[in-house]
Amino acid sequence: MKNLFAELKVNYKSLPLKKKLFYSYSVPIVCICMILCMGFYPFFSLYYKRQFRHIQTQSCVQAVNFISQYISNMYYISSLIENNAAVTAVISGKGLSDGRALDEQYREFWKLNTELQKISVTNSIYRIGIYMPDDLVYANNYYYFYPESTLEERPDFEDIKRKLNAGNKLFVSLSEIFSYSPVISMDEHIALLGTIQTADTGRPRKPLITKVEISVSEFEKILQKVNTTSRGIVYLLDSEGRFIAASDQAVYGKMQKSGGLPTAKEGLWTVQNFSESGKHYMLSYDIPKYGWKMFCLIPVSEYRKQSSVIILLILLVLVLLSGAVLAVSYALSSFYTKRLTALGRNMSELGSGKFKTLDFSASPQSGDEIDGIYRNFNYMAEELQRLMEEHFRQGKSVVTAELRALQSQINPHFLYNTLDLINWEAMKYKAGNISEIAQNLGQFYRISLNHGKAAILIRKELKHVESYVNIENAHFDGAVHLEIIVPEEIQAYACLGIILQPFVENSIVHGIAEHPAIKECSICISAEFDGNDIVFDIRDNGPGISSERRQQILDNTFSSSGYGVQNINSRLKLCYGDSYGVSFDSTPGKGTIVHVRIPALTLEQLEERLQ
Repeated sequence: MKNLFAELKVNYKSLPLKKKLFYSYSVPIVCICMILCMGFYPFFSLYYKRQFRHIQTQSCVQAVNFISQYISNMYYISSLIENNAAVTAVISGKGLSDGRALDEQYREFWKLNTELQKISVTNSIYRIGIYMPDDLVYANNYYYFYPESTLEERPDFEDIKRKLNAGNKLFVSLSEIFSYSPVISMDEHIALLGTIQTADTGRPRKPLITKVEISVSEFEKILQKVNTTSRGIVYLLDSEGRFIAASDQAVYGKMQKSGGLPTAKEGLWTVQNFSESGKHYMLSYDIPKYGWKMFCLIPVSEYRKQSSVIILLILLVLVLLSGAVLAVSYALSSFYTKRLTALGRNMSELGSGKFKTLDFSASPQSGDEIDGIYRNFNYMAEELQRLMEEHFRQGKSVVTAELRALQSQINPHFLYNTLDLINWEAMKYKAGNISEIAQNLGQFYRISLNHGKAAILIRKELKHVESYVNIENAHFDGAVHLEIIVPEEIQAYACLGIILQPFVENSIVHGIAEHPAIKECSICISAEFDGNDIVFDIRDNGPGISSERRQQILDNTFSSSGYGVQNINSRLKLCYGDSYGVSFDSTPGKGTIVHVRIPALTLEQLEERLQ
């Protein structure tokens, strides 16, 4: 566990700041939410179960009241029929069943039908009727009048007759065909039977039986509203324990077959164990005054499942809270790290030489520490840029001064030699070739001085070399042969002044001048493009130089006339960079090749670089 914590700590430290802030905001809050939800779960679960019991109990009480109201209404309607004076008067008539004429029976039917219709209109869910002697024409009406034989055919008629004769009312179950209905169907009804006593006419007459019935479906609707579980059952029994109705006939029948259902009241929320259906909570109620009973059975397993609703609600709340916390945490971490990310990006660009200040308009000022860092960074970037520009200007001034100082060191050396040559020619020829030498010398110095500019066209630089060779040929009787192989397109580019002549001078001085055995000196200057660069090759047929001496010349450690070569190499590197300059290929006894590499720049581009 300790190692795991240490590993998590290391991984956390290696995360970007944005993720650190995100986890720092979200993880503690989500953990607190989870702990609170787990702590409140028992409380909410108990509260929900109590509420469920309360609601279920209230539903049962309300159902009992509805059923009691239905039964009470049936007794009331039955009393209205039995105590109706008009009905009693017609039934007490002398010829009720003596085979009277049809018109008399019709008038009798009309009076009874009118009175029963008045009672029925205000009680639409109940059906009322009177069982009449079968020989009456309207006894088969099946609307308000029914033949006595339909009741006498019942197997329990004697029991019904005995209870009615004792002055009691009783409930019976009826299955009747309603022929007056557009759709003929069999419907189960619960009927309250009573009797109408005829007036004393001096002769005995058996009482007529009345009925007030209601469809069993009315009771089923009430019981279905009470049942809130899928495998539970609510059922209704009459005063003698006979089944009246159930919320689900199929479930009732299955449970009844598996071992019987309770018929006696045992209180509220008692536990009943059924062999096949398992444990159930039972709520039992008496219907006041009438002896009916209502039972509600709720599976214990489904009752406990009610608490799963709490779990789902808690999980839903936890998910929503976690989602909100994660969204807010991400937004906050992005808000705070956005400016730091921009700062880091600008610092990286600053390190690569791109000077760019931070834009406050993209990230409004909030007055916090990050704004202070922004302002300090902008000040640092601006100050650094100013210092770099100042340093660059100073550096360019130093380079220009060094270039001009180096260039000025070249001119006097050659000037003295040329003046000495002119002196000897004048003495020897008494001014014969002085004019030609003077012309070449004038061209040489005009190109050398170049009006004080360091940049020159390659074409003029080659002319400068030609002038120098012409002057030297006057000294060596034309023994120096110069060949220039440079395309016109290259001659149109620019270079630093006096970068070729010193190498030609070295070829003459260290060749034909130092070695009398060498009668002629051949020099070839060629040039070609190498990508965006121009490479000059200066070839001679001199004695060549060793690799050690070549390095000494470039390093300025050779004390002879190699000073001019090092001068040129330094100027090229100062102007163009370290990737440009001078290199040698030489084999002792076979001559020397000098390579001069410069970038291909126009005169304007080179002058702009030298400014």
